[in-house]
Amino acid sequence: MKKVISILIMVFLLVSNIIVAQNNKNETKEKPTFAVAAVKMNVVYVGLENPVTIAVSSLKPDKFDVVAEGASIKKAGNPGQYIIYNIVPGTTVVNIVISKKGKELGREAFRVKLVPPPVLRLGNIVSGGKATIDQLINTEILASPDRSFPFEITQGYKVTSFSIVINIPGGVPQKVRIDGNKLANDPQIVELIRNTVKPGDVFNFSDIEIQTPSGVMNSEWGISYSVY
Repeated sequence: MKKVISILIMVFLLVSNIIVAQNNKNETKEKPTFAVAAVKMNVVYVGLENPVTIAVSSLKPDKFDVVAEGASIKKAGNPGQYIIYNIVPGTTVVNIVISKKGKELGREAFRVKLVPPPVLRLGNIVSGGKATIDQLINTEILASPDRSFPFEITQGYKVTSFSIVINIPGGVPQKVRIDGNKLANDPQIVELIRNTVKPGDVFNFSDIEIQTPSGVMNSEWGISYSVY
């Protein structure tokens, strides 16, 4: 009799272990791991299309849902590739939420930044270089992305206004605001410049306002040129 009872206990324990193992296996299937990676870096930029790659263990890309809190997200390119865009103004973090049949599997947060300030120059002349009076008047102030920035900014930067200081003979220097990206846009200012600016002077463009993919940006620095 004792032998029969021992056998029954062994069978019970064996069956129990099988059930526990099966339950653990089912639990693992219900809770897959996931990964969300920004293709460029661990941030997303306002005004740009930010690529991310999303993968969930044991699930194909068409078997889970992805939404973005604080932005929009869309599929792009190969399976598992997405684009984060239309980031809500004022948002500091974008959350990527992954779910299956309404059950959240996980989420990942990305810091939100504005695009970096552009590099400014007068046409092809870098700040600190030399320019003639005609070049100062007729050349556009250009703004371009810093070469170290990892994104290709197709929307571009555009200078929309700037300030200069005019030295009035016998009077007080006056700060003048110019709309657009070159002095030639204001004929009256052009005439003053031709009458007051001389070779050897240093001419400054300051308070430069730039339209960027992330919105309007005011540069904290200007550009200057030696007149020759």
